[in-house]
Amino acid sequence: MTDKAKILVVDDEPLNIKLLEANLLSQGYDVVAASSGQDALKILEENDIDLVLLDVMMPGLDGIEVAKRIRANEKTSLLPIVLVTSLRDISDRIKGIEAGSDDFISKPFDKEELLARVKSLLRIKYLHEQLRENYRKLKSLEEMKDSLTHMIVHDLNNPLAIIFLKCQILADSLGEKITASQKEDISDILVSARELKRMIGNILDINKMEEGRLALRRENFSLTDLAAEVAEEMKITAGPAGQSLSAQAASAMPEMFADKDLIRRAIINLVSNALKFTPEGGHIDIISSFDPASKKLRVEVKDNGIGIPQEYLQKIFDKFFQINHDQIRAGRGLGLTFCRLVVEAHGGSIWVESREGKGSAFIFTI
Repeated sequence: MTDKAKILVVDDEPLNIKLLEANLLSQGYDVVAASSGQDALKILEENDIDLVLLDVMMPGLDGIEVAKRIRANEKTSLLPIVLVTSLRDISDRIKGIEAGSDDFISKPFDKEELLARVKSLLRIKYLHEQLRENYRKLKSLEEMKDSLTHMIVHDLNNPLAIIFLKCQILADSLGEKITASQKEDISDILVSARELKRMIGNILDINKMEEGRLALRRENFSLTDLAAEVAEEMKITAGPAGQSLSAQAASAMPEMFADKDLIRRAIINLVSNALKFTPEGGHIDIISSFDPASKKLRVEVKDNGIGIPQEYLQKIFDKFFQINHDQIRAGRGLGLTFCRLVVEAHGGSIWVESREGKGSAFIFTI
């Protein structure tokens, strides 16, 4: 690991270089010597160095200035630097720390101390490089996973479009001959297909928002009307489960200036989430209001379901976070993340208020 490390020794005194070389070579280190700050910087540009032993008092560029330049260079910014100095004043050492040195060795140096400090810093450098390499590999795997996910998600759109088309063709072909059971089956298929389409859109847009690539298409629209439309649409999902859904709005609501499609999808995701937490016979309200003091529009999706345990409230908007609860129809951990990113992209805030057994309220303001 460190026994083959290459160490740069910088000192304007040949005798000091020979002493350092002798101690380091005896431990199997490769040693490169420089007699000035300028020579040291040139060597660092042309060679892969693992650690620098740098004399402070040198003519021309002193050790403090050389350390500053090493830190300012992207190639050498993380290189371990040990200042070898006869200066013992605390202010001089502070200058060395501010310049970027990692450690000090006092002249005349002790061999055991020298080797211990060198070994320690080389090990830290090795561990840091391992961490960076592991991070690079992890990032590469993450990018590969995301690329594969996006490819699969994009490919799902084609069979999904066929499902919608075939359902419509089937309903048209049956015409008046369609039975109540067949009509219900087609309706169930379409509800599931719409849910799948919503999930596909969430995955694609979450990635775009995380990378800052999703441009908001802002327009003026009525939040009251939008919430009412969502309520009507989601009643198709709530009805078969024996849940009721309604939209309420304060009077004299100003128009919202935002990306209407994203806000609509965010409300749908919040309602869909509420349906998972609300048992048969439960009720969900979409409440729209306006605060004149802050000039913010507010949307609250409130249910009277089983509520959310307190330990989950801080994590519920995290990507892929799922609540493990026997009474909850678990989601995929993306819907609430999508809502958070949409609201934050508009400069707003989103949070949840909940008590177990009393229900939950998901609220956002823009």
